Amino acid sequence: MNIIEIKNITHRFANGRSGLNNISMDIARGQFVVLAGANGSGKTTLLRHFNGLMTPQQGVIIVDGVNVADDPVRARRTIGMVFQDTDTQIVGETVYDEVAFGPENLCWPRSVVNKAVQTALDQMGLVHLSDQSPHLLSGGERRRLTIAGILAMNPSVLVFDEPFANLDYPGVRDVLRRIVALHQEGHTIVIAAHDLEKVIAHAQRLIILSKGCVAADGAPNELLPSVEDFDIRRPIELSFGHAVQSWLN
Repeated sequence: MNIIEIKNITHRFANGRSGLNNISMDIARGQFVVLAGANGSGKTTLLRHFNGLMTPQQGVIIVDGVNVADDPVRARRTIGMVFQDTDTQIVGETVYDEVAFGPENLCWPRSVVNKAVQTALDQMGLVHLSDQSPHLLSGGERRRLTIAGILAMNPSVLVFDEPFANLDYPGVRDVLRRIVALHQEGHTIVIAAHDLEKVIAHAQRLIILSKGCVAADGAPNELLPSVEDFDIRRPIELSFGHAVQSWLN
């Protein structure tokens, strides 16, 4: 069953530049999808259409059976998005406050908010930092915090825009481990990335965008040999004739 259905969407920016050109795709519930493409290919623009942060000039986006244009609030509860720049997403004075921000704005009862926050902090390994200022956290901890803030609202789909940007190797491994665990728990995962090496070993599907269009869509092992045709660097292992290995090994 599809959790996201995208039908012939087109988006042009205010200056007339084309962002998306007649894109159609379905994403199955529980799938792990990597969305790849060079800078400017339309990855972030497409992701922002998933939950109504941007709207198409043409076409329709259906989330869990409902047109996003008819109920964008519902779409945003179903699809949680973690942006590339964590600092733009963090607003709380403490780690706890940050994770509570979303549930509080949904007007949940205090007991439900507290339970949701504790569960999300536990999932992201941040319980011991509950009273800490977010701006004193490491890069990897801040990324985990933004994920916790989304998890507290119990979305079915988690969308990540370049989740490993500006993280060191330990930070990448930590965040990747948490994302893989969330997929194993049943969440649908969509990750936009220009660097496939870190995440492709866990993907069930690879979608390549180029100039606002879907250039390729299929099993990662079938598409990886040709990714350089779309200005995407091939994983190092593949370049040397070896199978792509997970960074978690």
